[in-house]
Amino acid sequence: MVSNLELVKRLGCYSALLFFSTEEHETMVDVSTPLAGICDEVRHGGHRYSYADRSAASRTVDKLDFLMRGIAGLAGNTYPFSIPYDRIGAREIIRAEAERVQADFVVLPSFMVHYVQTLTQRKLRVIADAIDVLSDLTSRLLASYAQGPAGKLGLYANYVASRSQERIFLPQCSEIWATSAPEAATLSAIAPGVNVVIVANSLDERTFAPDAFLADANVGFIGTYSSRPNLDAAVFLAERVFPMVIKEYPGARLKLAGANLPPENAERFRQFECVDLLGAVADSHELYRQCRVIALPVFLRGGVPLKIVEAFARGKAVVACPELVQGLPVRDGHDVLVRADADEFAKAIVSLLREDTFCRRLGQNARQTFLQNWSRSHAETGMRRSSVLAAGGRNNCANNIMTENAKTILESTAAPAELSVGIVGAGKISSRIHLPVLTACEGIRIAYLADKNSQAAMAVAASYKLNAITVPANLEELPVTDVVLLAVPVSARMAYYELFARRKTAVLAEKPLAISGVDGERICNMYPDCSLACGFQRRSFATAVLARRAVAEKWFGPLRGVEVSEGTLTTKTGIDSHFYDEVSAGGGVLMDLGCHSLDLAMYISGASAATPVEHRFVFDDGIDREIEARLTLESPDGPCPLYYFVTWLRPAKNTVDLRFDHCTVSLSCRPAEALEIRSNIDGRYAGSLTAKGAGASTVYQAFYLEWMAFLDGVRTRQASKFSARNCLPTVRAVEALYAEGKRG
Repeated sequence: MVSNLELVKRLGCYSALLFFSTEEHETMVDVSTPLAGICDEVRHGGHRYSYADRSAASRTVDKLDFLMRGIAGLAGNTYPFSIPYDRIGAREIIRAEAERVQADFVVLPSFMVHYVQTLTQRKLRVIADAIDVLSDLTSRLLASYAQGPAGKLGLYANYVASRSQERIFLPQCSEIWATSAPEAATLSAIAPGVNVVIVANSLDERTFAPDAFLADANVGFIGTYSSRPNLDAAVFLAERVFPMVIKEYPGARLKLAGANLPPENAERFRQFECVDLLGAVADSHELYRQCRVIALPVFLRGGVPLKIVEAFARGKAVVACPELVQGLPVRDGHDVLVRADADEFAKAIVSLLREDTFCRRLGQNARQTFLQNWSRSHAETGMRRSSVLAAGGRNNCANNIMTENAKTILESTAAPAELSVGIVGAGKISSRIHLPVLTACEGIRIAYLADKNSQAAMAVAASYKLNAITVPANLEELPVTDVVLLAVPVSARMAYYELFARRKTAVLAEKPLAISGVDGERICNMYPDCSLACGFQRRSFATAVLARRAVAEKWFGPLRGVEVSEGTLTTKTGIDSHFYDEVSAGGGVLMDLGCHSLDLAMYISGASAATPVEHRFVFDDGIDREIEARLTLESPDGPCPLYYFVTWLRPAKNTVDLRFDHCTVSLSCRPAEALEIRSNIDGRYAGSLTAKGAGASTVYQAFYLEWMAFLDGVRTRQASKFSARNCLPTVRAVEALYAEGKRG
């Protein structure tokens, strides 16, 4: 719920929350709690009716009512998951609150969707927040937990009642929120014609950051054990999996966190020396920061479980069962290990405890999957694109959330036909490359060129008849434009990133985007993916385009290895070397030249990470002049070795070589029009593949295609292949290499 409230707030909407509590909980929300900070209003709706207060006779009557109405497909006033609210008159409480705040929309959890008729009669529109597809959930409960005739009949009654509840009332909603694509398809079939938006469980990627990699052999699980699937998972781990883990890895420990563990289970678990019971934790991070591996054998799930989302957000290595990850955008062996039985779970856990590189890589890939699918920024982008809350309404009420002035969101994000471009940085990369290219681009107007060196700004601007500006002490005084080229030293960029993000100005940043992955991720989180690009223009080389396709489509079979060799004998770095020749900024040849070829290798191979294995650095006054390293690329087909050599001290091959089973395909580090193929048996030339027309064959063409792709993305709000977020794996790989180099 908190994630969806935060999303509504990000849409710029006024929000009010109506919450219901149990008897033992406070009826006021403390001002320090997240809810108070997210919502404009928070009000208490009442105490929920307790299931424990129901008599056996009352339960029987309810089950018979569910059964008869469910089979007949008749509407009712009470349903299996809404009893605690129905019994206290929540329908009228919600209606009265929505009218008090003059709401346009009311977002209800789907188990309350039968309130829709009362609300629509008052001209209120309803959004159903389908945390679970209730008919699917009750069907799985029936299949997994039905025992005896009475138990089976009771669970069957829940199923048919939930099925009829969805079929009758979901079609009356204005919108439905689903947690995954498969569930969205199911809900669309139940309610054809209703707008279904995927709003997965999301977390703020800035708050839920990866922890430091742990050498400790701790394996964790967290859940509320009043939920039968969570209790079954804990029993499975403690009694079936961990005895096998301990045999292979005696130092391993299982840490179980969460409330409501039955006393009899707690007593049994305490008999295992390798099991630690943490009980209820105030913050789940108390568990995650202690654990190297998260084990999730939750064999019955509803929606997208937050526990897997948080584990991925924290960059943890996860072992999960097929039932938990079914339909989720994850891949076994890439960002999670999927195992079905106790023996396989134990082997997977042991492998992660033993193999640091494998464990670290799995966690890094999990973090990337989180950012692409479950981060708050990703969810916000989906909401802005698809939800009615981003398209209108003076006061929109969402599950007790009311939103205001949402209409201005879309109006403010439409890109004009002609884009104004500002240039910050008058160095050689701007004057020799970007300005000649930009003057050839259609649909743009260069508004100014700014630099802290006023003479440099005026000299370059005069050559192109542009408005020259001295960068002011107060950056807010810079003119407002639609787009900015940011070509200043990387150590001075953060204030610019923050300024342009506030202005909703799109930015193409000269590489490097940032020195560290953390800074890079922070910067990316300031912008929509379509509005921030990084200058790895080699991705537009014709040979790079063709090579990437050859690898992805396996023209020569699976990619077995990559070799990069680039450099020459020189005494200086390239254009605008002051960007990089600073010890504090990280170094020289790698940041200036080598990051391009490293990015090319990762882009062509489709790698999501590159982990250093061996390295040799040559430093001169703290500046790296030559690097030789072996890394492991995490490609879509699994680990792939990368030999990497970049130098300013001697001649190099200046090629990227892609090794397959029977041949090696080479492309130049410079723009070219063909790939060269050689036999792996004797190294003889075997032919070439022409890449003419596939992309750039000159440097200027490469920059032109980069700019056109970026500007088209700004206009259409679609991220290009130069999106800064797509470049984060390269930023992290460069950071990891420097970290290894500094350690010696």
